[in-house]
Amino acid sequence: MKFLLPLLLMLANNLFAQCKYERNEIDEFEKVEVKQTKMFKVMYPTISGPVVWMSLGKISESYFVYAKLCNLNENICLGDSSELLILTDRGKVIRMKHNGVFDCTEYDNSICGTFTFNTDFETIKTLGSSVISKIRIYAIDNLVEVDVTKSNVSKSKGMSYFVDTVPCILN
Repeated sequence: MKFLLPLLLMLANNLFAQCKYERNEIDEFEKVEVKQTKMFKVMYPTISGPVVWMSLGKISESYFVYAKLCNLNENICLGDSSELLILTDRGKVIRMKHNGVFDCTEYDNSICGTFTFNTDFETIKTLGSSVISKIRIYAIDNLVEVDVTKSNVSKSKGMSYFVDTVPCILN
């Protein structure tokens, strides 16, 4: 019985999700569905550290997670072996591979970079029932790790980002 209320809340949340899209269309050339949610600030530190935005995408039957990182202490570069790891509140690690294109952060007023990670339908479904605890990105020479549960202005919405957003690209 104690599991029924959280399940009902999750289902209600999915039914009434406020989906905000960057793109939601049928490609006129390929005639396939293209969806990308707007970037959402998953990690906004109260003191200092990386700011992390995320977005989900779908082109036909291919799925993507976009991660934008700012306020890093140094430039980072991603390549073939780079990965995005999500640690859930239940201790499960979800891995996604970088799209393989050599990609580095750029310096404007802060060091920022947006990176694309390929995934599949099963991983997207798993993310849809996962609460984020930590995020780690393995770069070529280093890694970036953030704890979404601590010192985060966006804590509750950041932790439930995938639960709130996955229905937007699956529906």
